[in-house]
Amino acid sequence: MEDALRDFLWFLRRGFDHFEPTVSLEACTDHSDDNKFIDCAYEAGAVVISKNTHLLDLDGKIKSKDGQPIRVLTPEHFMQEVRGSRTVRL
Repeated sequence: MEDALRDFLWFLRRGFDHFEPTVSLEACTDHSDDNKFIDCAYEAGAVVISKNTHLLDLDGKIKSKDGQPIRVLTPEHFMQEVRGSRTVRL
């Protein structure tokens, strides 16, 4: 697990952008506080990385602004994809 955490932190240090959602999709009906993550991913076309089951249940079910499915991955699954392809669309 330490290797995965180290790799994940390295990945985050590469930089990131700030997004303010302009929509409220209300995608997460079980826990409305989680909607902000899906709303930001919608705007940014980004992957949501979480262990939150409410969010994980939405993996691929909501489309981003550009029409691509919003991925919701656990940190472990995300790192497997990064290691496997070295190209993850964020």
